[in-house]
Amino acid sequence: MRVNRAVLVVVFAAVIVQTVAVGYAWRRGGAIDHFALASVDGGEFTRIASNWVDSFAYSQSPSAPYESDTWRTPGYPLFLAGVMTIAGSSPVVLVVAQQLVAVLSAWLFFVVARRRLGRTAATVASLLWILEPFRAYYSLWLLSLTWFVFVLLAGLWSWDRQGALDRPGRWAVLTGALVGFAVLVRPVAILLPPLVCIGAGWRARRLGVAAMCLAGTVAVLLPWVVRNRVVAGHWGLSHQGGAVLAYFKASEVLLWERGQRRARYDEAVVHEVWDALDASLHARLEADGVALSDDARSTLRWPNLAWGRVEGVNGFVVSDALCSVAWDALRRRPGATVVCGVARMVSILTFPLPLALSPPTTPAALPLTGSFGHERRALGRVLAGLLGAGYAGLVVVAMVRGVRVWRRGGRVGVLTLVVPVLALLVLTTPQMDPRFRVPMMPFLLLLALLPLPRDGAPRREEASRSAV
Repeated sequence: MRVNRAVLVVVFAAVIVQTVAVGYAWRRGGAIDHFALASVDGGEFTRIASNWVDSFAYSQSPSAPYESDTWRTPGYPLFLAGVMTIAGSSPVVLVVAQQLVAVLSAWLFFVVARRRLGRTAATVASLLWILEPFRAYYSLWLLSLTWFVFVLLAGLWSWDRQGALDRPGRWAVLTGALVGFAVLVRPVAILLPPLVCIGAGWRARRLGVAAMCLAGTVAVLLPWVVRNRVVAGHWGLSHQGGAVLAYFKASEVLLWERGQRRARYDEAVVHEVWDALDASLHARLEADGVALSDDARSTLRWPNLAWGRVEGVNGFVVSDALCSVAWDALRRRPGATVVCGVARMVSILTFPLPLALSPPTTPAALPLTGSFGHERRALGRVLAGLLGAGYAGLVVVAMVRGVRVWRRGGRVGVLTLVVPVLALLVLTTPQMDPRFRVPMMPFLLLLALLPLPRDGAPRREEASRSAV
């Protein structure tokens, strides 16, 4: 009964918080789907899902003939398409469905946390995560974030099941499939599958377990990669990679090197850097034998490429050229690349503290401006500083706790939580956005509250395998 009561507390708290979040959207815009399509990404995801349901065409085209899309991976559109099939395609319906996923994720987090922390600490960790403001806020947007977190938690749950059994093979396949699906939801998770497969084999001391985990991953990813080969002539998950690396990563390093990091939200400054990258892109394409007309040059520029709109040239070819341009820029600036990358890792983990300590030059980018307005900048800055200090405190506590548990012999438990955070950090830096931290929060909270092993051996909770 005590376990059931804890579950009820967690689920009830999640329902309350998500209801408050929906009320916030209603107050800001007069509708619960006020933020649903606030991002360009949301419109792309919903168009793909709608076409998928209506015509079984994976495309962003507004009408037939449908052009196959290779910009967005199918993990999140698949979720939206499922909701549309059952309940309709209204943004309101999709936002409500996402609130249900957020509540389900809270329950799943408690299940995962209870095995590691025990009932009381798991309840505390779950409530802290439920109250995390950016998690609730972005559940109102039709972005892949909420669904991505749920898939990661499902993978962590499967990992625990795999480790609790003497014959972990089937669970290893499921774990591999879930981390593979996480990549289809957000390609930023691409480092997780190899790390998880290696970890599965190392933990079980059996190469066969790693192979079964890998088989699960390949079974999920390979059909999509083959599909892209068929429709676009290239192997790959998406042609996003080059645009992200050039326009949203290399450009950050270039601004950092120029001493313009506070101007990273100034469109005029950023677009000047992007224009220079476009010129390098055109030169790289011509060096690779791609003839560019004047029309092609005007089309193959950041206003289109940064959001996946490629015409006249294969998207994967453009992406490969952008990757080459970006890597060249980074290789010529090793110092700035490393310093900027590490600094931005800290910024991602402590956001919005960096904006409070060193406000950007663009007023609209000041912390919490959207909630308090430009006329209350001082209040927004103070509150952002306090909020960011809380995140910074969590990171410090998690680091200290991880070191202590590691020294007591709890290496597997620490690595299980640290590796996903580092894998996500490496591929998100040097971009600075609170969305990137949301998937890391469950792992940081679990690490911060991880119990110390007794007598040099990992602690095993009495009810670690009981059903919840």
